[in-house]
This record gives sequence, C-alpha cells and structure tokens, in this order.
Amino acid sequence: MKYEVILTFTGRGLSGMATHGGSGHWAAAPNNLRKASHLICVRNRRREHEEWAAEDLPHGQAFLLAKVTGVLEAPHRAPNKKQRYIVHFDEYAEIDVPNAWQKCTHGQRFPVAYSSRKNVEALLGIDFEDPNLEWKRLSDLAPAKGSGDVDEGTNKAPEHALTVEQAKQGLALHFGVNPEQIDIQVHF
Repeated sequence: MKYEVILTFTGRGLSGMATHGGSGHWAAAPNNLRKASHLICVRNRRREHEEWAAEDLPHGQAFLLAKVTGVLEAPHRAPNKKQRYIVHFDEYAEIDVPNAWQKCTHGQRFPVAYSSRKNVEALLGIDFEDPNLEWKRLSDLAPAKGSGDVDEGTNKAPEHALTVEQAKQGLALHFGVNPEQIDIQVHF
C-alpha cells in the first residue's frame, strides 16, 4: 500500500500543535512518516489525565486535515529513549468525522497509522480537494513570544502546583533548551 496519509491519535489541541509546528512527538518510522503528503489528526481522549490534553472533542473524532511539509526529530530526546518525530505542516482544515480512528484502523492501539489517500477519503467520506474546505495557516495560531501558557482544553491556567522537575521540563520546552540547562531558585 502507498502511504500518502498519516493518521495520528492525539490528545494535543491545535494551539499545542502551533507551538511545535505540527503533530508530535511520535515514536514512529521516519521513512514511513516522510512518505505522506497529508495528515489526519484524531482526538484521543484517553490522555485526559495529562495536563496538556485537550478535552474539546469526542474520543475517536477526526478534527484536522493538514498538508505535510516535513518530518523532523523532536527536541529533548531522553537518554536511552527511542527518537520521536514531529510531523510538520503549514496549512490545515478543520474537519468533523466521528469514529474516524475505528473506521480507519479498526481501533489499533498504536497511535500512528498509515494509509492511502483513496482509502482514507472513502472511509471518512471526505475529499482532500473539496473546495468547501477552509484552509488555514498554522502560524496564525502560534503563541507570541513571552505569552503565558494556558491549558489547551479549557483556556485556563493550570490550577495545581507544579513540581520543580515539571517546571524545568516546561521551561526547557518553551525556551528550546535541555532541562539540565534550567536552574530554579526559590527564596523565602
């Protein structure tokens, strides 16, 4: 089968994707990822316990069709961990297809799937060239430098305290450095 479409089962919302420039961080075969011209993102609500997980859509619903522009290694690889990748895109259209993950993958547990465009269009009942699709720029969603982070699903700041390690991880991600480079001092 020709891999023209990547399907990702993700808890991340559009604002998180804008921060990273695409959908990630996937432990997947980069050669397969690089064959795709399009990306379909499907909501995974099983990630609700994660602070960053969006709670906006039903589990299994396809919500985004994007034109893939590249695949890059995700930053901050932990020692002895498999390399992860971000599927980058500049343009996307919002879609609404219930039960898309089940339709396309028969409910597989691995959160990345590959398919042909023809197969995905038939299974989801969408046409990637439909003139009614409203293509938008991901860069229009990118947060301004120095803006405060909010929860993607509720648009509110987190209400619980962070550990020092969580704060270091978040700051490292925000500034594009390794967590080991972050020093936090608390003065009472």
